[in-house]
Amino acid sequence: MKVSTLKSIQTKLATSYAQARAVRWILTGEFDPDRFPSVRAWIRACYHMPALFERRMIAVNEVLHGYGVEAIGDANRGPFALYVNLGNTYDATIVRYRTGAYRITSLGDVVEARRKES
Repeated sequence: MKVSTLKSIQTKLATSYAQARAVRWILTGEFDPDRFPSVRAWIRACYHMPALFERRMIAVNEVLHGYGVEAIGDANRGPFALYVNLGNTYDATIVRYRTGAYRITSLGDVVEARRKES
């Protein structure tokens, strides 16, 4: 899986070096997302084990002090992406597409690009 460089993550997300490093390690699999308290609590609340990509997104949310992981999609086709809600539609965030690709972009840009495709 291709993940942005540390410097790119730090710059685009306007975050600390430690946060950028943790985000990169989580997304590349170098750090187990199940070690985060928010992920462990979520696992305990679920009947079935959540998918690894979902646990990674919850861990990234904790690292970035986000407001949760939310889905982008429609009622007919379901979600095509998950993103960490950082509070502002046009602030850069981590987006995970259904294809498995992770990108640093804003929710607003994703939605606008999706509208142009329709």
